[in-house]
Amino acid sequence: MKQRKLIIATALFSASVLTACGGGGDSGRGPEVDTSVLTIEGTAVKGPISNAKISVYRTNGDGTKGELLNVNGTTSGADGTYSVTVKGYSGIVLVEAEAIPGTLMADEATGEWIPPTSGFKMRASFSAKIGVTNIAQINPFTDQATAAALAKFGGLSPVNVEQSNKNMMETLGFNPLEAKAEFDSNNKPTNYVAVLLAGVSEMAHSGDLGCSSGKPADKVDCVVREMSKKGMGDKSLQAALKSRGDPIADDLGYSLKFYEPSGTPVSSAPPRELTKAFIGALRSNVKALKVDDMTLQTELEASVDDFKGRTAAITSSNLDVLNVAHMGVQFWTDVVRNDSALFEPRKDFYKGHEYLGDCRFYRDSNYSVAATSKVDAKFLDCGTA
Repeated sequence: MKQRKLIIATALFSASVLTACGGGGDSGRGPEVDTSVLTIEGTAVKGPISNAKISVYRTNGDGTKGELLNVNGTTSGADGTYSVTVKGYSGIVLVEAEAIPGTLMADEATGEWIPPTSGFKMRASFSAKIGVTNIAQINPFTDQATAAALAKFGGLSPVNVEQSNKNMMETLGFNPLEAKAEFDSNNKPTNYVAVLLAGVSEMAHSGDLGCSSGKPADKVDCVVREMSKKGMGDKSLQAALKSRGDPIADDLGYSLKFYEPSGTPVSSAPPRELTKAFIGALRSNVKALKVDDMTLQTELEASVDDFKGRTAAITSSNLDVLNVAHMGVQFWTDVVRNDSALFEPRKDFYKGHEYLGDCRFYRDSNYSVAATSKVDAKFLDCGTA
């Protein structure tokens, strides 16, 4: 059976490379266990969500969701607030607020408390520290940041989580992980954060983002999921949220604004995590590369020396991944840049009779719509065995 690991390359010669299995990467859990106390507090809100199940998970070394930390269970209060205290972990955590029987959600658009759709869930992810009270609000914006981190190579790695949360904070102009939405006794917004969340409810009420069917709770669930798919950088989403939120904001003297993220932050992640993210960072910096003077292949080959000399040992599986990355770039060059070549939607790569991996063309950056011609072959998704 093939075990796929993503290698994502755009038609601008950018690539993000993952270490294949067996290559000396972290195969176990994330940061080392600490016996100190970890405390997390916040609010589950879209408006306020009462009696929601709050689950805190550690993350594995490969950036996936790990074991449950608060095994005794936690639920949010009548105003959506929660508090979790566990022992023995410091590092990236995933916090989920999930609807269960008895959960109610304030709907600012209708002024009613409604039961959320079964399975309705929002997430937040961040680097938790022991010995202090960590604030983690859970709302559609923290859910978007978590979805963005999960979509990257390495999943919920420190680098990805840090970058995604920073991008969200800079786009909104405040940190949705820390800023608390405030409402009056009738669940009407009284601060800027709450205005944005009320705008989300108005989007659901108006059937925006294709969410026009079902009960109010179904529409809210649909809008939150679609927002996480699009991300706050999506201009159509920004326009819809501003359109629905501005009339609410006017009453409080606000005007909704969205900003462009500044780029990659200086990371405090350990060397191994930085190593994993090294080639992924090439995607962010691709515009600075002069492809006429220095091909991506040259850059990738140079990274081998960097890995070997400073951060991590080079193993045969690392080199197989690098080979597939080279082959993927060549495949794109042979098919898309060659005017006389016929379009090939995918290609398998072998070393003798040993399967190394394959590459496939896609139309979109989510790698969900397969390309059918050179014209719409915008992204290249490669996998290694």
